[in-house]
Amino acid sequence: MKHYIILTLLLFAAGCSGGIKISGTVTYEEDGSPVKHGSVVFGDAQNTYQGLIKDGKYVSGNKQPNRGIPAGQYKVWLLNADDVDWKPNADNTDKVRVYTQNVAPEYTSSSTTPLTFEVKSSGAKTFDIKVKRAENSVR
Repeated sequence: MKHYIILTLLLFAAGCSGGIKISGTVTYEEDGSPVKHGSVVFGDAQNTYQGLIKDGKYVSGNKQPNRGIPAGQYKVWLLNADDVDWKPNADNTDKVRVYTQNVAPEYTSSSTTPLTFEVKSSGAKTFDIKVKRAENSVR
């Protein structure tokens, strides 16, 4: 019984570890300008971890603040990396929100992204991401 309790505590402690905190920049490869907002997603076959993009910078984590991700090989894609603008509606009586997708579509899905990163327990904790602009993007 004593060994069972010790093993349970060790497994619980391992599961509660904070993981590896990573950060970086997200820029357009055409001109180096930042992707202003959205989310960076690191995903493997079982889990996804997100980091919010703010003015081209992100920090990874999950639903709990300041938590990192486990070491491993991940696909990386972006979510909600849209520019938002307010434009007059058809009869000019109100404004409506208009979203423009500025990131090329292949970077917005786990099944089409060309981006992969290996997160190691030691070494670089910074992953800078370069993406192509969508053909109809606002500059």
